Amino acid sequence: MPGPSRSQLRARVAAVGLALLVALSPWTVPGPASAADNGSWAVEPTSPQLEPGATPRQYFIYDLAPGRVLRDSVTIINQTRTLQVFSVFGTDGYTTAQDGSLGFRSLGEPQTGVGAWVQVDRADVSVPPRSRVEIPFTLRVPA
Repeated sequence: MPGPSRSQLRARVAAVGLALLVALSPWTVPGPASAADNGSWAVEPTSPQLEPGATPRQYFIYDLAPGRVLRDSVTIINQTRTLQVFSVFGTDGYTTAQDGSLGFRSLGEPQTGVGAWVQVDRADVSVPPRSRVEIPFTLRVPA
């Protein structure tokens, strides 16, 4: 059985940012994590130093051939006055059976797609009050 085509890999790799971001679930904040700023914490792709007025990256998007390896990082921002602790991991996205919405595998579930391709440098991250922490990750696209 042949593997996924280059266009299928592109689509899967483009989803890695979303999968990585949504998988950030703070131990101190109940409910599912979100890449959006919820007023207490936020997650965003780490942007390089920008010229004044330049727009930072809003999401991850990659165009990688099979077998390629990429290093990047994501930034968690703690907007509260207390230390926040996060569990960071890659996860597979899927379409839910109930309503066809997007779902993500939890930390304990096997990751067989993009979630298996992503390795974060730090799985447990403490973010001090009113600060930000960059978490490097490696994306290895299967051959």
